[in-house]
Amino acid sequence: MQNNLENSGLSTGNRWWMGIFGALEIFFGMIAIISPFAVSLSFMWIIGIVLMVLGLIRLFQAFSIKGNKLWNITTAIIYGIFGYFLYTDPGASIYITTLVIGWSLAIIGVFQCGSWLYTRSLPGSGWRLFSALITVILGVMVLVEWPGSSFWLVGTLIGVELMIAGWTLLIFSLSKVGSSSNE
Repeated sequence: MQNNLENSGLSTGNRWWMGIFGALEIFFGMIAIISPFAVSLSFMWIIGIVLMVLGLIRLFQAFSIKGNKLWNITTAIIYGIFGYFLYTDPGASIYITTLVIGWSLAIIGVFQCGSWLYTRSLPGSGWRLFSALITVILGVMVLVEWPGSSFWLVGTLIGVELMIAGWTLLIFSLSKVGSSSNE
């Protein structure tokens, strides 16, 4: 009987590619962690280009597809303005993004603490409180260190995510999942 993962296309060749892409993600993650400010600037620049392209697509939609013309024009203008700002001034964009991340972490952590009050009688709820407190602490740390935290936060987050995703792909490609053993 065949395994569902075998039917999903995880053949030996695909697993080799997964391993290669995993190793590349780990490599680029290490580069991002080594030079987080350069990665942050590049990220803001790329997001700016993407937003400007999306603005052009929305503008094209507004005049070629029947429907919410005003909505498409409005979103095209907003995408264009934000994209232009991110592209032309990635340094200021990093400062603003870092503030948004810091405040988001702090506020989300506070709400998680509040939701813990309703679930504290459940098993394992101590871990939920622990996670909420760590989230608040991280948010406060980012805000207290701002604007200095802007130089490392975004690039470091990208680097850590790339490394975790890379290790996940690499480990999965080396595992025996999807192998054709009839045990």
